[in-house]
Amino acid sequence: MGVNKNKPDRWKTDIAQSVDFYNGWFLRSAPQVFKETRLKTSTQVEQVLKLTTNFTRLNPEVLQEYPTILPVLRMATCPPIARDRLIGLAGVPRNLVKSMEDNERVPPLMKPLQLQENLKKIEKVIRDLLDSDIFVWLDRGDEGKTEEIRRAATIIADRLCGAEANPILRNAQEKRQLTSIQRWLQERGYMFDERAGSRKFDELSPGTFVFHLNVPVRRATTNREIKMPIDV
Repeated sequence: MGVNKNKPDRWKTDIAQSVDFYNGWFLRSAPQVFKETRLKTSTQVEQVLKLTTNFTRLNPEVLQEYPTILPVLRMATCPPIARDRLIGLAGVPRNLVKSMEDNERVPPLMKPLQLQENLKKIEKVIRDLLDSDIFVWLDRGDEGKTEEIRRAATIIADRLCGAEANPILRNAQEKRQLTSIQRWLQERGYMFDERAGSRKFDELSPGTFVFHLNVPVRRATTNREIKMPIDV
């Protein structure tokens, strides 16, 4: 269904309305998302500081016992490093880091010796990159003063908040877009096909619509069939 693709005179107005629509949503929603995420990340950072005695006790045993601390450790480095960057720098299996961060455990089938070797590699990368401008007590060899620890925790929580809140906002933005499109289509007589997940694109009935459907297409250069995700 063509809406405005053949009406270029409307494009500038549509773009302006779309930008205003997004900005209004962002101003209403983003602060609350950041507040909720900040509260969560502040708690995470406090727990990691306690478990590692303010980063003075960081070893493979701690990583194995508390694998969920890894995202905080990545934000404690200078510069903060993404998951894939840690995997590359440490030279460890992707499934190890993924399991620690997503499944909150080390891979149960990984051999103990291999696990210890990989955790030592992760520890070395984190130690080498720890932000000494934040954790100033590490060079002194003590566990830090109360104000220093509070300041460091605030900085790391802010970093982690940004890393976690942005994907949440992107998902919420996509949901907002799809909800708006669904309402617009239904007001014009179209029906949402609840069974779309088990259907092919050419099996949809006239007057229906779906979200996130894979459509098989062939590459012009290789004639190889691939699945192209279609939003609506």
